[in-house]
Amino acid sequence: MNRFTANSANVSDMLRSAYLDMYDVALLASGDADFVPAAELVQTLKKEVVNVHFYAGSSSELRTTCNAHKLVQVDATGNCYFR
Repeated sequence: MNRFTANSANVSDMLRSAYLDMYDVALLASGDADFVPAAELVQTLKKEVVNVHFYAGSSSELRTTCNAHKLVQVDATGNCYFR
């Protein structure tokens, strides 16, 4: 599966699940601004979108579009934590 197929599958699943009222909060693990329109559409369905990103250089547009964002950091031993 290439990057574009994976992005399409993620967007499709996020929108379908929101429409079917399967969640209240979507955790969007990406730093890619291509997800901004999907996040905005999910929010019109009264869902919260939290951007979980893995590097400080992720899309500021995506972070500001989402209701909240969390930066995942990895310590020297390989453990992940939110910042």
